[in-house]
Amino acid sequence: MEAKLVAPVWDFVSILDIIHAVTHIFASTLADRTEVDGWPIDEQWIRWIWNSQFERVITTMYAHDEALRRPAADDDSTNVRSIVSTAPGPQQKSGHW
Repeated sequence: MEAKLVAPVWDFVSILDIIHAVTHIFASTLADRTEVDGWPIDEQWIRWIWNSQFERVITTMYAHDEALRRPAADDDSTNVRSIVSTAPGPQQKSGHW
């Protein structure tokens, strides 16, 4: 007898949990900034999420990730740019905004 994988049927609409999103935004904007410097960026990105501008947030986060992947010549191994430059990056944009 052959086993079949049956996906459950969900009777709800999936939504973004705002706290989950804010947590990732906060971590991303503070990767290379102080809280004072990162807060205005947090506020902007959270406004974009609140206004359903997800593509804008994702595009900006990818650009930030790319900028962090370029360490300066004098960065030591503990500098955030050095660490991020060796970490796996986004494999591809999902296209699901």
